[in-house]
Amino acid sequence: MEAIYILAISLFIVSTFLVYKLSIVKYREEYSEREWKLRGGRLYYWQGAVYISGFITVLIMLLLKALNLLPV
Repeated sequence: MEAIYILAISLFIVSTFLVYKLSIVKYREEYSEREWKLRGGRLYYWQGAVYISGFITVLIMLLLKALNLLPV
């Protein structure tokens, strides 16, 4: 059971990093430098990145469970 938690946390970290790398440039272009430096710009960006990464992690875990690759 602990292996599943380690896998899920690892997937979440990797997917968060990938979402960050793929979207940070576009997001910073849409918002001005002043808005980005204020708390609101970064807060909304990271909130969205965490939600998307969580969704990706859940989808991958469900796919692994459907393919019987998880020991649960």
